[in-house]
Amino acid sequence: MRPGSIAHYRHYLRVFERHLGDIGCDPMSLTLPVVTAFITTQAAHFGRTAMVSLASILRVFLRYLHREYVLQRDISKLVEIPQRYRLADIPRSISWGSVQDMLDQVDRRTVVGRRDYAMLLLMAVYGLRSREVALLTLDDVDWKRDRLHVRGRKAEHSTTYPLAPVVGEAIVDYLKNGRPDVQSRLLFWRHLAPQSPLTHSAVSATASKYLHRAGIPVSRPVSNGFQN
Repeated sequence: MRPGSIAHYRHYLRVFERHLGDIGCDPMSLTLPVVTAFITTQAAHFGRTAMVSLASILRVFLRYLHREYVLQRDISKLVEIPQRYRLADIPRSISWGSVQDMLDQVDRRTVVGRRDYAMLLLMAVYGLRSREVALLTLDDVDWKRDRLHVRGRKAEHSTTYPLAPVVGEAIVDYLKNGRPDVQSRLLFWRHLAPQSPLTHSAVSATASKYLHRAGIPVSRPVSNGFQN
């Protein structure tokens, strides 16, 4: 490759590297949903031409990882380039700086704060929808393998993600110092009586509450990650 091409690849792959670091994922654990979520997130910041370059470079990189036996499966051909996306329909997400401002609004010294912080991190790090967060159970967190199993995805699909350390720590804090002593395996519960699992509407309302506290405008209820 020419030096200019190498610099071009390095620029986009460093963005991808930072994203993997943020969610606690190493190249050996890469899955298609992780790559797709990254591309969708970047659509909020890059134009069409940059998105084409990003997707094309990721496909080359994934082929390389498979060829070098880092990835057992070649998923490069499954990564769609943005021409196949209707980019105008991809929701724009808030910046990570805004996410941090929102997280700073949570009082983690309280029972409710520890619960809310764990839920917000799940939406911010993995882009989970409120319905997916509400359906999480104790069994969906695989502590031995550091994996998070997400059910209730569109078309009844399920996905497994690497468990980011910051998310795991928040969930542990909630389980030890916040979750009520109930028989149900559902993860997130109301704190006040009557004790009942949180609904997806309650999860969405929680996210919207902290976004407003942080002064981050939302044009519609938060139900699909953090959308503007």
